[in-house]
Amino acid sequence: MILPCMHSRKRRMANSETRKIRPIPAATRKRNLVGFATAALILAASGIAHAQERNSAVGVYLSGAERIDLSDRIRVNSQRISASVCLIDAGLKVDENRKIITDAIADTELMLAALTDGNASLGVETPEDGRKMLAALRGVSLQWDPFKTEAQTRLGQGQPAPGPDYVSRQNLNLMHVTKNLTSQVINDYSIPPALLQNDASTILFATRQRSLSQQIAKEACGILTGNTIMGNMPRLKNAVARFDATFSALLTGFPAAGISAPATPQIKAELEAAQGEWNSFKAELENVTQDGDPQNAEALFTKLNSLLAKIDTVIPHYVEESKAGI
Repeated sequence: MILPCMHSRKRRMANSETRKIRPIPAATRKRNLVGFATAALILAASGIAHAQERNSAVGVYLSGAERIDLSDRIRVNSQRISASVCLIDAGLKVDENRKIITDAIADTELMLAALTDGNASLGVETPEDGRKMLAALRGVSLQWDPFKTEAQTRLGQGQPAPGPDYVSRQNLNLMHVTKNLTSQVINDYSIPPALLQNDASTILFATRQRSLSQQIAKEACGILTGNTIMGNMPRLKNAVARFDATFSALLTGFPAAGISAPATPQIKAELEAAQGEWNSFKAELENVTQDGDPQNAEALFTKLNSLLAKIDTVIPHYVEESKAGI
């Protein structure tokens, strides 16, 4: 049973087989968002009793909102590293992309350690002791360790394994197992009043924009450089549609999916700025084809990195706002 929200605030709230990315009908976007959020809410409800009991026993804030943020940052890096690997393999800005890979690897290692052992500087005050959470973290590590090893070959560390490129084939597996980790965080840490379920869902949607931005970059790079394992049109169109629809849900609220409208003028203004930047180049993605200029892959990555930075500034506001009822 889903517990009623405490200290509630007022909330408001396609693929095509052609090479053009066509707008997804509003009804379809709504069904997709409702389905995604409903699954997340059901999963969260199943763990609330256990989480409340644990919270009472520990007697401290368990950093649920921060854990969602950190879990998604690992998912971001699964796609960010892959996009840079794709660009390096195409000979595009090799040194810059090696730096991106180096930083993303260090960031991921830090996030995994923080989620496991705690890290007060990152807002995680306690080490993890939940059996399911530890299992989810182990699942990520099992995918991450060989992925990291193969990514490091682009830094001159070792030789790529024989056969099809591991990063191209396995990045989505890493992304999905990290998605499972984030769902488990919501399951274990949606503990009213410390973290309401609608706040957890809203943070999840907001953070997901970061990983979608990097998946779009990776898919576009794969298509434009001829790496059809790394990127393909159906996945690109799906990522673009989800990214676009999620902006609308975050800005206006989508109560049926548990998504809250911006709680402060600052959050709304920063979201609108990010959406405006997205709208300024979204149409360029319609021209992404296997016959396109590979140089466009780097240009799109640069624009999506700028957009990622804007979205990243909004997330701490969502995290802090989720604590307003404590």
